[in-house]
Amino acid sequence: MESRVRGLSFLTLPLPCFRDATQPADEHMLFEAIPHRHTNRRDYEEWDIPKSMLSWLQADAATEGAWLHIIKGDTVRNAVAELVVRGDHLQMADPNFRHDLAA
Repeated sequence: MESRVRGLSFLTLPLPCFRDATQPADEHMLFEAIPHRHTNRRDYEEWDIPKSMLSWLQADAATEGAWLHIIKGDTVRNAVAELVVRGDHLQMADPNFRHDLAA
């Protein structure tokens, strides 16, 4: 009998009541803000984010062990959007993924 191994993932988040004394105060403040955040993709202003700010964000991401790729131009933005749509369709076609979502 063939067995399928479902993908496993987990996320460890520090709970506020168990906050590590070594956790920086700004990280604790960001964690506490999670329930209050919202997303708005509309333009706030009619200006581009300064290159120095984008460089700072990339450096900050690298400090956290991540990377930030800046997407410029509608052609690349549309290509990334299409990849996201394809990925969404593939995931939703997988019954194991849908089961994990429902859990």
